[in-house]
Amino acid sequence: MQFPIGLTFNAHPERTVSVENVINMQPEATPRGRSQYVLRSCPGLREFVGVGGSRRVRGMIEVRGLLYVVAGPVLYRINADLTVDEFTYIDGSGPVGISTNGTEIHLAAGEAGFIFNVLTEEVIPITDEAYPTAYTSAFVAGRFVVEDAESQGKFCWSEQYDGTNWNGLDFATAELLPDPVIAVYGRGQTATVFGSQTTEFWRPSEAGFSPIPGSGQRMGLRSRASVAETDNVIFYHASDGSFRAMSGYQPMRISTANVEAATSEWRDAEGFCYTLDGHAVYEVSSPAYDRTFCYDLTESQRLGEPIWFEKRSGIDEAEGRHRASFSAVAFGKTLVGDAQAGIVWELTHAQAPEFAEFYTPHVTDPQNHQRRRLAKLELICRTGQTARIEEAGWGEAWDLLWGGGEETREPHCMLRLSRDNGFQWGEEKWRPMGTDGAFAIRMIWRRLGQFRQVAAHFRITQPVPFTVIGLNADVS
Repeated sequence: MQFPIGLTFNAHPERTVSVENVINMQPEATPRGRSQYVLRSCPGLREFVGVGGSRRVRGMIEVRGLLYVVAGPVLYRINADLTVDEFTYIDGSGPVGISTNGTEIHLAAGEAGFIFNVLTEEVIPITDEAYPTAYTSAFVAGRFVVEDAESQGKFCWSEQYDGTNWNGLDFATAELLPDPVIAVYGRGQTATVFGSQTTEFWRPSEAGFSPIPGSGQRMGLRSRASVAETDNVIFYHASDGSFRAMSGYQPMRISTANVEAATSEWRDAEGFCYTLDGHAVYEVSSPAYDRTFCYDLTESQRLGEPIWFEKRSGIDEAEGRHRASFSAVAFGKTLVGDAQAGIVWELTHAQAPEFAEFYTPHVTDPQNHQRRRLAKLELICRTGQTARIEEAGWGEAWDLLWGGGEETREPHCMLRLSRDNGFQWGEEKWRPMGTDGAFAIRMIWRRLGQFRQVAAHFRITQPVPFTVIGLNADVS
């Protein structure tokens, strides 16, 4: 029989219902292939350039072919030859709002705001008294737009193409409800104003900006840094705890009940988008809860249901949220910052994640509900690469596990079974995955005992590209 593999994050708070999950792997629809979909290892992180030592990346933007990165309290410029220039002190420690008019870069860092002129390489603190406390920045119709974080429903804008000049009369107040403005976001000729309970859309006018009639929505923003865009779709963590997507004015729910249960306590979500190898992905993390979820827009459209998966960095005790934070496309590469250190990474399938795993749905005898015997499980996959010990970052730990010696090791896959609805998992059963060039792999586990219901957990703890094509079972 065909044994189901994981498709999406479907781990229910009550494990008896479901333990299905996909971690560091993403489903990919293959309607003309050997199966309807496969599981493929996510793109990994390959170091591109270091900038700020142990100071986390707080934001990044590409301007005129160069990459500008805020890491810790410093603004860095990464040049085409990968040399790094360092500029002035930037206040605060959390995410910064960044936008550009092509010549100026506006940095919103709370009580302080800065303008960096990319032509003169001058950092100019914004000293106008009219400049508010702001944490986000948008560029719309020649003006920088920011929220007033210390007012009720107010947002402000600069003079056209002059981010150092702010007039105390250049502001507007949310009209749908007088709720606090949490963030602003610019898309084309529209300023999207996210409040704590509402979202409004404003367009340029003689007065500066005016609301678009009938466009306001009674759905606000919970996490300021969660707003991101790809494929003309804006994603964000909504005030009701859901995750939403907007391609127009209507916010559409994209999170499932199980995703919302897993993120119900989040108030600090940080999100970014990337498009790589045909996948448009929204990645969102919580620093406080040390967890990362990804929504695959492309596969959700192909498969007809919301596709979510987890990403994690580290191994075993060190395992935590994915290290990527913020993104930009520069130098022909998809680049992301580091949430823990001053590193810019390239996001690429040429580098596998540190591990990959998936949990299958529960399998039962749907007709008779009788005890069955699982004689064999056969995992059909593709790897074809060995793992280099230094890339895995294991060092002496590898020798302790496998006897040590060579510079590379054949990758292995682990299987565990649960027969009590995911509350306990059996012993680890390891199988080799083949050496270089072994592209078609069948790993077989035999004599797996009896079950009334069973779920399987597969894990590959080496940084090798990995694709799961199918899972077969002999059941009697």
